[in-house]
Order: sequence, then structure tokens, then C-alpha cells
Amino acid sequence: MENANGTQFALAWLAVAFMIHPLLGTVGVERVQMGLESNSCPNCHNLADVIPEGHTRDDVETVESCLNCHSTESSPVALGWIVHWKHYASDAFPGDCGSCHGSEEGWRIELVGTDGGEEAEVARDMVERMRSFIKSWARSSYLDRVHGQQRTDCLDCHSSYFPDGPASMGVCMDCHGSYPSLAELTSDAEPNPHASHVGEIDCGHCHKMHEESVLVCDQCHNHNLEVPESSP
Repeated sequence: MENANGTQFALAWLAVAFMIHPLLGTVGVERVQMGLESNSCPNCHNLADVIPEGHTRDDVETVESCLNCHSTESSPVALGWIVHWKHYASDAFPGDCGSCHGSEEGWRIELVGTDGGEEAEVARDMVERMRSFIKSWARSSYLDRVHGQQRTDCLDCHSSYFPDGPASMGVCMDCHGSYPSLAELTSDAEPNPHASHVGEIDCGHCHKMHEESVLVCDQCHNHNLEVPESSP
């Protein structure tokens, strides 16, 4: 009797295992796709081999060691710029956001390889949408690439890597100056685009970051002016 009960118990657990196994397999695939099975940078690189010439190589073994200097708060070259620019500016990069960022249930995305770093709860389609902006920032012929070449990171203009909309006009002027100072810089242009009869319109009306810029004046006029873009 006891043997029969034991056999039934074992068969019951075997059945449960067969039912659970496909679910575990699915979760495992998802985790690999989003990078959770990786060790972040050291999974693909020996960090001491990829840092630039002249950079100290002492104790550069983990992502945490990079963040000691290249944090958003303390370094002129934040880790976000270094990693995003180097990877997305290359045609050879085979990965995606999940190669460096892990996502758990609820889509809390973080930098794999760090302990207690910042996390953000985002939807998967938002992650994919932002990837297109980052690729444009690193490889396009638009103004976003001009900013990237100057080591400007997303967080220099936006409050988050997953912003709700474009950067404000105030952010532009923090770096580029006020309308009067801009008008002085473009005083040789005829007409002067920063001293027009429509006043101080939002910078983003003409100067597009992630798409081709436009001259709003030409909606009514036909001026021979060029809005600056990135070099090809």
C-alpha cells in the first residue's frame, strides 16, 4: 500500500514537472533575449582591452569600476555616452538594449553588472522605440548626431532615457544662449532667423533633433537659408 502511494506521489510530481517545463523554457528564452543571462560588459569584452590608450588599467574589471569615475554626476564623459555611442555608432554591433540591460517581470530595466543601480519601469515597446532614437543619435545625419559628437548624452537634454516628449526650449538655451545672443551670432544672415517678426518661437520648430530640420519661415516665404544639420 505504501509503495503504491509512493508511486502515485512520484508520478504526480513527474506530471507537474512536464507541465512546468515548457513555461520555464519560455521564461528562459525571454531572459536571454533581454540580457539577464549575460555578465554585462565582461560577457563580451575584457574591459582592460577595450579602454582607450592612456587610460589607467588598474582594477578595471567590472562595470562598477567604470562607474566610479564615469557616473552622470561626476564625469564629463558619462558611461551612458561611452557605451551607447561606441556600440550604436558601429554597423557591426549585433545586439540590442537587452545586451547590456536586463528586464524582469514588470519591465524594470537596469544596467546588468551593477549593484543597486538605478532602475526604470518601462514597457517593452518604449524600450524598442528609444532604441531607434539612440541609433539616430549615434549614426544619423541629423542634429542629434552633432550633439552626440560633442559627448552630449540623452540625459543632458532629457530628464530620463525614456522621456515623454522633446526637450524644452529652456534646455536648448542653457547651452546655446538666449535669443538676443543667437540673433547676434546669425546677424550676417538675411533675413536673420533669430530676429524675425514672429518673435521667439520654440527652437524645435526649426531645429529637429531626430529628424530632418526645417525652416519654418518658408511656410510663408522663400528665403535662401539653410538650417544646420550633421555632417554625413
